Amino acid sequence: MDARLEGDLRLDELACEAGLSISHFIRSFRESTGKTPYQFLLDRRVQRAQTLMRDPSASLAEIAKLSGFANQHHMARVFRSVTGATPSVYRKSL
Repeated sequence: MDARLEGDLRLDELACEAGLSISHFIRSFRESTGKTPYQFLLDRRVQRAQTLMRDPSASLAEIAKLSGFANQHHMARVFRSVTGATPSVYRKSL
């Protein structure tokens, strides 16, 4: 997942990579991580965004794109739900 955070990841591709059916992959993934594959992916994208925010010259729109979010608004919504803070508040705290 980490290697393709900025692109589209489909469940059927992940399940095939694991050698499982989609339903078995989702169930097994959730049992081992405590999250659905999509929740896990969003968490990893937020983590990448947090890392990229350490560069003050990068705009939030660029960071959103490089982290795999559809746009800056999407990143802000997910970022806040995961961290409890908006990206701009988080960035100011660095």
